[in-house]
Amino acid sequence: MPTVSLKHTQPVMTFLLAILFHFSCSAESSDDQTTAEGVETHTKAGTILIEAFEALPKITDPVAEFASSALGTAVEEAKSFNSLQIDTQLTTASTGISMGGLVSDLKSRFDANENASSSLCRTMNQAFRFMAGAVEPDLTTCYIEAAFGNRAEFYDGDYHIYDFSIVEVEDDQEETFNLRAKVKVEAEDDGTIKLFEAFLCESEEPGDPFTFIRYLKKTLTADSIKIYTKKFNVFNNNGDDQEIFIETEVNSNINSDGQMVGLKKINHSETSDDYNHVEKSIITQSNENIRYVGWSGSGDRLRKFYSFTELIDSNQDGEDYSPRKLAFGDGAAVIEISGSTTTEGWDGDTLSIDPDSERHVKVEGKESEFPTDTTPAELGWSDNQKFDCSGDAEADIKLGLEKSVACSDRYWIDQETSNLCERWGY
Repeated sequence: MPTVSLKHTQPVMTFLLAILFHFSCSAESSDDQTTAEGVETHTKAGTILIEAFEALPKITDPVAEFASSALGTAVEEAKSFNSLQIDTQLTTASTGISMGGLVSDLKSRFDANENASSSLCRTMNQAFRFMAGAVEPDLTTCYIEAAFGNRAEFYDGDYHIYDFSIVEVEDDQEETFNLRAKVKVEAEDDGTIKLFEAFLCESEEPGDPFTFIRYLKKTLTADSIKIYTKKFNVFNNNGDDQEIFIETEVNSNINSDGQMVGLKKINHSETSDDYNHVEKSIITQSNENIRYVGWSGSGDRLRKFYSFTELIDSNQDGEDYSPRKLAFGDGAAVIEISGSTTTEGWDGDTLSIDPDSERHVKVEGKESEFPTDTTPAELGWSDNQKFDCSGDAEADIKLGLEKSVACSDRYWIDQETSNLCERWGY
């Protein structure tokens, strides 16, 4: 799957497109030492209190298993998703392919293995590209928490405008990126958040006008969460500007600890203005596995895929969660490229084809479930998703280099996959 490089170079600007999962914070200070003292954070059965912003689920958060006593359709669906219906002892990868590694290193491993799985390579191409985009709102959340602490103010259901800047290093030089956000938080009488909405604008250089690039809406009930985000970006595609809309919707149950539980379901679409970059994916994630179903490309480069892969999580209790510590392990996929279909399993440690992969059972015959409609999604801004970036900011907030780098180290994921699978034709 070909990729394009961002016009605004990594790591910052792509990550700053999905502002503020927690950005309803007091903005009294203008330096990166702002903290909240004496603010308790806690959750209660099935709900998340205003003070517990750091507990709100993020797109790349793990998915917990339902309690053994839990009953219901969602519980049974999660069990069926993980069930492999085999009599033998399930084998698992030891390390798998880390999401925190460099794609170039992974390519070298594929190229050195004569028996490497092309289906695994193409699955990882998809995974790295999707995950690199999915971490954007979570990284921004980390920035905001680091800059503002855990404040509990401005939760009045009204819109508030903030300007802020983040110092990063690009090409060994410090640079400051400027953003404007319009934010609203609505809460129930008991203090539980029910709605979070944000609009994000960016400015390339100090003093330049802001350009609107992102809409985000988060809706919570007592036991579920829905995250909707849409962004606009300009990519440098072989020297030409390519405008792309990207739309993502996440749905999951949450448990009394504020964790996603059972299955996390993600619908993801991408469409460029020239229709040369199009993609539609439906991703389902459990505590043990992840499945990608969808298509990308068009014409003689149309690709359809149905993959089912083991997830390995090396995050430790008590540490800040990082999707870079996730790894893709053993799995299988059925992939169709230009009308030719391949069904293949793999070993997530060696990258080799594994015809006996237990996860074959999850993909065999699934070409019948390939999407039949590969019409590119017509994406754009609806009236209630627009912001002209005007207005006076209530505060100017800054985040220094040390704290921004700490967040980047936690969330940055490589997406330079343009030649990862060139051995197999792309």
